[in-house]
Amino acid sequence: MLRILHCEKDYKTDRKNKVSMLKFLATAYNYGMDKSVAHIESMVEKKFFNTKLFKTESYSHAKVSIFWNR
Repeated sequence: MLRILHCEKDYKTDRKNKVSMLKFLATAYNYGMDKSVAHIESMVEKKFFNTKLFKTESYSHAKVSIFWNR
């Protein structure tokens, strides 16, 4: 939770939409908080998350976060 608060403080963005903010913060949290805003935004839809329990497609961390925060 502290990392998310840190992301919100460090990345002053104009995102007014809760979904886009959640996508951005999830990507920053999982991809790297040391990256630039532009770099994080370019990674939002990249698919890196996989359960590895069985062969399935990968998902973006942003979409997993949206799913669990509905």
